[in-house]
Order: sequence, then C-alpha cells, then structure tokens
Amino acid sequence: MKASKPIPSPLQPVKPRRLSTTDATGPLLEEASQVAVEAPVTIEVHGAGAYTLLCSPTDVRALAVGFLLGEGMIERLDDIFLLEECQETPGLVRVRVKDIAGARERNLLIVSSCGLCGSESVDEMLRR
Repeated sequence: MKASKPIPSPLQPVKPRRLSTTDATGPLLEEASQVAVEAPVTIEVHGAGAYTLLCSPTDVRALAVGFLLGEGMIERLDDIFLLEECQETPGLVRVRVKDIAGARERNLLIVSSCGLCGSESVDEMLRR
C-alpha cells in the first residue's frame, strides 16, 4: 500500500468573542480557541460504487478500512489490493478489493444528518 500524506488537523483555529459572565455590559472578550472540523470524504470502491461520509478527516485511510470491514466488503486487511488518497481530489480515497463479489452498491436511508452521508456525489448534492 502507498504511504499517505501527513494527517491534517481535525481542529480549526478560531477567535471567538464572548461576553463576560460577570459584566454583561462590558466589552466583548476575544480569546484563541479551536473547533472540530467536519468534512465529506468519499470512498470510491472500484467496481462497487462511491460512498460519501462526513467525518473529522484525520486518518481517512483507516476510516475507509473500517467502512469496508463494517459493510462486509472485506473480511481482513489482505482483502485490500489498493488503498490510496487521491492527490488530485482531496477527500477522495480510492480502493480496490481482491474479491469484488463481497463489495456491493447500496442505497442508504439516513434519518439524522445533513443529507450528504450515503450520497453518490457531494458536488451533485451541493448543486441542488
């Protein structure tokens, strides 16, 4: 398997402003802080389809392996022939499994999310 690029931070620095808890009429206070970042990651399984998940993108290769295991597309790491992050398209992980019969397309019913999970293309969803 090809080595991946450095893991991006799942935290984004921000400068929030807040009111004093002791003097609500006082000036807003600025302080350095961080918030968790969530981004779409698409796992493209050759011959079976593409699956888009939302996550804190720290180790998307591990996420892809966990997804493949959880969906029953593989039984062990040796079932993966290729696992790589696409350099041209950030947020895309390409996968080839040895036995494509175990990998299958599926439709997801998501009842609690922003609606991107399980969609074929984030760009298509955003255009709508």
